[in-house]
Amino acid sequence: MVRSNHIGNLHPVIQEAYTYWNRKRGDRPMPSRDDIDPIDIPGIIPHIILIDVEHDPMDFRFRLIGTYVDRHVSGSYTGKRHRDIPQKGPGSGIWKAMEQVVRTGEPHVDYLGYYGPVPEVRGVEEAILPLGKDGRITMLMNVLVFIASRNPMVDLTARYRPDWPIGSAEAEQFRISIND
Repeated sequence: MVRSNHIGNLHPVIQEAYTYWNRKRGDRPMPSRDDIDPIDIPGIIPHIILIDVEHDPMDFRFRLIGTYVDRHVSGSYTGKRHRDIPQKGPGSGIWKAMEQVVRTGEPHVDYLGYYGPVPEVRGVEEAILPLGKDGRITMLMNVLVFIASRNPMVDLTARYRPDWPIGSAEAEQFRISIND
């Protein structure tokens, strides 16, 4: 759960994502995926992973991985289910966190260790934000920032974050994915 008095302690990208999510939900428990418009959030699009929630049986499928995140992971996960990926299936830390968000409908923010191909990364700050309609969560919007030290304000965002204009291929791919 994210409490409003803790928002200022989060990385600016995570703050922006949470603030946007909270504004889009209004007085509802969560926004729908139709409420999310990449034109509104160009600075966080590269940091986003969209994950489809499958309820019976519970599983999570990678729908879209932003370019910033993709540069920091060891493989191509788009279209794969967490259950089929070592260290991401039932019982793993990420599975438990996403399952908690689906069960409670509350956002979750965490600082995790990093195991991937970029040696200078020491950790990951992640927000898991639910998307759905009529109280049923259909998608998770995970927002990640890779941290180069234990100090969350020292990150690799400036080094790896692409500077792409509104209307770019990445923004269009996000729009297509979000509206599928």
